[in-house]
Amino acid sequence: VGREVMKNIFLLAPDAMKLYSFKDVPDLYENEELKNHFINLLSYVDEGVESLKDPEMDVYDVLKSLGKRHVGYEVIEEHYNVVGRALIETLAAGLGDEFTDEVQNSWVAFFQEISQIMINDHYSDENCPCFDVGPEVVKEIQES
Repeated sequence: VGREVMKNIFLLAPDAMKLYSFKDVPDLYENEELKNHFINLLSYVDEGVESLKDPEMDVYDVLKSLGKRHVGYEVIEEHYNVVGRALIETLAAGLGDEFTDEVQNSWVAFFQEISQIMINDHYSDENCPCFDVGPEVVKEIQES
């Protein structure tokens, strides 16, 4: 899944490739750095999903720190939309008919929440110390 998300990112925004240290390597999708990157990407998404199941799990500080690191990588606020769209397109392709409108809306809301936590503290004066997507979103994500 991670490889497909990265492929979709580069299809949606070819200039995004410039942000990565491994941009010039041959066999990009077999490159260990890229593999590690998409494994990390999915582990953060998975951690967010797990936090929906366990209210005691606090991912806010992890996401906030991750957002701060991404500023240093020259990631801008608009890049989060590209990643979100790539994730949604990848999930739609992978889940097929099971990717209903409800599931899509839940994943969109979930990714928007993740993005806001990563963005707010670093691109604006707002601060959102929460991770609250609502019970119906939690249910859809857990069931997908």
